[in-house]
Amino acid sequence: ASRELGLQLFMSPLVLTSSGAVDVELRVSARHGAPFTSAELRLEAFANARASRVEKLLLSETAPGVYRAQIGAGLRGLWEIRVNVTRGTARYRAVLRREIKKAGAA
Repeated sequence: ASRELGLQLFMSPLVLTSSGAVDVELRVSARHGAPFTSAELRLEAFANARASRVEKLLLSETAPGVYRAQIGAGLRGLWEIRVNVTRGTARYRAVLRREIKKAGAA
C-alpha cells in the first residue's frame, strides 16, 4: 500500500536546541507534488546508541501537508525514525535515518 500512494516525505534538519529538545518537521507530498493534507502522522524515533528508548510522537498539521512535533529529550547522533501516515484507509510507512546535530554545528 505504501508504494501505491507514492508519497514523498521531506524532513527538515534535526537540531538539538539549548533546552535539549528537537523540533521535527515533515512535509508530505502526494505523487504529483500536491500537499498531502488531513493525515495522521505518527513517529517512533530512537537514537541508534539507545535503541531501547523510543520516542513516540503524534504530529500536528500546521500548514497544508506540513506536520510538526517535538522530541523532548534528544541526543546528538544518528537516529532511526519510523513514519506512519494514515488518511482514511490509506496507509504509508517509511523508515528514515537522520543525524541530530547541535545548534550551530555544520
